[in-house]
Amino acid sequence: MGFPFGFLQFQATGVSVAGWANLDVILPSAQRKSHWNCGPPPDNAAPNRYELLHYHRSLPGAEIWPKVSYAQVRLFLKDGSKGDHGSAADGIIAGLGAPSGRMMAGMTVNPTSVCFGFIRAGMGALAGGCC
Repeated sequence: MGFPFGFLQFQATGVSVAGWANLDVILPSAQRKSHWNCGPPPDNAAPNRYELLHYHRSLPGAEIWPKVSYAQVRLFLKDGSKGDHGSAADGIIAGLGAPSGRMMAGMTVNPTSVCFGFIRAGMGALAGGCC
């Protein structure tokens, strides 16, 4: 398993306590398997890597939708639940994760960070240490 696009660190504020937020990430086409989070899941206080699967619309998770020239990763996140690395429902959803998979032939990625306010993408998102 690899993480060809690095990790994405995000923080959504102003969410209703125990409320939901969706985060869409658009990436170049690649062979993606799933989305992994890196941090403490709700059932374990120790940071670790875990797959963020989306089984049902009432549960947090991630879905990957391949398009013709890109891939859309949608994270379904709930404050205080799996995928939110905060300790409790507090109106803030924060996390660190990455889509897994393989890059396609002829594809390159520059492993530097890009910053969009509270959203950081690339290998620099791991600077805080995890997994």
